[in-house]
Order: sequence, then C-alpha cells, then structure tokens
Amino acid sequence: MSLPIRAKLTIWYTLLLAASLITFGSILYVALSRNIISSIDARLLSTAEMVSRAVFRPGTVNLPQNFDVFLEHFFGIKTSGNYIQLLDKYGKIVFTSSTLGKKHIPLFGQAYHHALAGNSTYETIENIGQYPARIITFPLMENGQLVSILQVGAPLRESVTALNALFYILMLGIPLSVILASGIGWFLAKKALRPVDDITNMARKIEAGSLNERLATAGPKDELGRLAETLNDMIARLELSFKQMRQFTADASHELKTPLTVLKGEM
Repeated sequence: MSLPIRAKLTIWYTLLLAASLITFGSILYVALSRNIISSIDARLLSTAEMVSRAVFRPGTVNLPQNFDVFLEHFFGIKTSGNYIQLLDKYGKIVFTSSTLGKKHIPLFGQAYHHALAGNSTYETIENIGQYPARIITFPLMENGQLVSILQVGAPLRESVTALNALFYILMLGIPLSVILASGIGWFLAKKALRPVDDITNMARKIEAGSLNERLATAGPKDELGRLAETLNDMIARLELSFKQMRQFTADASHELKTPLTVLKGEM
C-alpha cells in the first residue's frame, strides 16, 4: 500500500532529525568525556610533580614519617581525594596512601617500560575503589636513570556521575524530541499539502457542463499556485474544445437537415 505524501514527508523528517540528534549527542558525550579526562590528567601531572619535589633528593628518595600529613601540611596535597603510591626502580611498593587501604595500584608492563625510558603513562584502571580511577605513572629520574616510580590516581566518581547524567538525559531527551518533532512534522506537512486537497476537491466538482468554472488562484505564486493556473489553462482548453464540438455538431445537423427533408418529401 502506497503511503500518502504527508506520511512520507513526516517519516523522512523524523529519520533525519533522529540521525542528527544521535550524531550530535554522541559527539557531545565523547567531547565531554575527553575534556574531563584531559582536565584530570593535567591535575594528576601537577600533583605528581609536587609529590616528586617533596620526596626526591639527588641520589635518594626521602620518605618522611606520616607521609600523608606531610604532603597536606607542606604542599597542600590532600591524599583524601587521591591515591598515591611510591615504588622503587624495580617496581616494588615502598609506600601507599591510606586512601588505598589494603589495595594497591597495579604497575603494568607498558607503564613500567615507559617509566624506564623516562616517560609518564596515563591509564584508567578498574577495581581500585567503587569507581574507576585515572592513574599517572610518573618516573623519578636522575642522570637518565630510573630511581623510583610515583603513581598518583584519582577516582572518577564525579566524572562518571556527570557522564551518566548526560547519557540518561540524551537517552530520554532524544526519543521525546523525535516524537514531538514527528507530531509537529505531520501537522506542518498536512497544513502545507492542504491546498492540494482543496485543488483536488474543486477539480472533481468541475464537470462537462460546468467547464466555465475555474480553480481559485488567490494564493501566492508558488508551486501550488502555478499548478492551479496550469489546471485552469487545461480546463479553458477543454471548454473551448467542447464549444467547438457543439458548434460542429450543430452545423452538421443543420447541413444534413435540408437533404433529409427533400428526400422525405419525394417519398
């Protein structure tokens, strides 16, 4: 069964709008996620640099007692919002902040090899706390040699909460927007095509005996206005053809009437 034009227009409009909203929502989600991660990475790097200045001395790594209190008192670094772990150059744990409890930050092979080369590594790691954590593995170098490895992490609680909120807003908002827009699209398509229905109804009323009637063309000179004018021109030609046909029939009847009368008299 063929769908009416207004239904086709509404379907196409709805599909295009849905695709546009889904694309926009995906780009927004990915962009926000990357922006949040970039901001966290910058903060982790700043914290790692401050901690390294607190513990690293030429030739040695000095680890004061009550290290958590020391960091907060002298450097303003609150370990309550961060995970801090210090390892020797072989990857053996030397210190873990109280926020880690009995857990530790894993040191993966790739991060360790990057540290040996003097490069930092950023990773997102699960199973440290209730939420995933963003971790920087920061090498402490002296004369091009790895002395110690510092790992600083931050739970992604706020980031996960914000991204989840955005996700649920998009999941709820996009379908509602599409449904609302499809209703508006149906209404607008119906309104836009109403003149076509009017032209169709008026054209059906015009019969052979009423070819002097014309379609209304008081509207704007748009596509529908030109259609009405074209139909009026066609009706005018039909009217002229009918008039010529009637005239021909009348003339032929008159021409045949006289011979028939003569023949009738002779009989």
